[in-house]
This record gives sequence, C-alpha cells and structure tokens, in this order.
Amino acid sequence: MSESTTDTAATSEAAIRRYLDFVADPTSVVDHARIASLEAELAGSKDLIQQLHIHGSLEKARRADGEAVRAGFVKHARSYAATHDIPVSAFRSVGVSDIALAEAGFDLGFGNRGKSAVKSSAARQRAPKVSQSTIRSHILAVKGSFTLNDIMGDVGGSIGTVNTVVKDLIGEGLLKSKGPDADHQGRGRAPIRYATV
Repeated sequence: MSESTTDTAATSEAAIRRYLDFVADPTSVVDHARIASLEAELAGSKDLIQQLHIHGSLEKARRADGEAVRAGFVKHARSYAATHDIPVSAFRSVGVSDIALAEAGFDLGFGNRGKSAVKSSAARQRAPKVSQSTIRSHILAVKGSFTLNDIMGDVGGSIGTVNTVVKDLIGEGLLKSKGPDADHQGRGRAPIRYATV
C-alpha cells in the first residue's frame, strides 16, 4: 500500500469516526480545550475591546459544527464501506440516519421512491425550531441533571441552539457542568451532564 493510499485510508477512517462520535454525542465536535483557553483569556482580560473579540471567538468555539462533520462522512463513507465490506445496516445500527446514508450515495432500497422518501424522512427527523427563551425556561425548570440531548428530546431545538443557551446560563452562574456522564455506556465520549445552581 502506497503512502498516499495509507493517508487517504486514515483520512477516511478519521472522518467516519468523527461523525459516529458526533451521532453519539453532538458536543464531541466542540473543542473543549479551545473553549477553556478562551475562557481563561477572558477572565484575565481587562480591555473591553479584547473581551468583545474573545466573546465572539467563544461563541464560535461553543457551536458544534455538525454540518462539517457530516460533510466528511458523506464524502468518505461509501468508499470506506466498500473497502471494508460494511453493509448499510451496520451504519444504521450505530445511529447513522438514512438521510446521511443517502447523501453519502448508499442504495437504501427505496426503489422508485428514491430521493422523495429520503426527503420525507428528513422532514420527520429535523429538529423543530424552538426559541432560545423557550429552551432557557425549560432548562431552568429541570430538576436534577441533564445532557444537551435530554433537552433536545424534551423541547426540540438544534444542538447548536441548546449548546448556546447552556453556555450562556453557565456564564450567568445559573448552571454548572457536572462533567461527563458516569453511567454512559454507548459509543463515543460520554456526554456532559449539567445542573442548575
């Protein structure tokens, strides 16, 4: 196997792994080290303009860029599956949606319905739009600890919106991170649990 083939295989596997981690825990694509570094920089800054820039960088760093991760999966999944003889059912069993599989070029057995079946499936799976104020009110009323996925399951909203509200509440001192879920047994990193202060 040539060096470029090895590099391509490693890139493909990394893209697939990153997407599977994202499916298991959407916050896994957030660079927590970068966020911690920016928060430390913000805490030490006295200059308001510098604080403004740091807040902007923090907001970007806190958003999970799921679309970029999904694009990597879409680009590499079909060739990776062919190389390693992985059936579509295996991807489904680890949580990959039919929408992502169809975008990656897999034959999902929809016959003549094809893309229209995938589009109707996409409409069913898309998170409903929910305002930040609704998410905020719900979080503040939650008893006990929760994950971002718990909130999305309760009231809807995208991972980015829920994550933004959670980070804002932490910044306001109304919420705290309790660390990774000690009871997590699924794929990928354990999700972070949060609780009101």
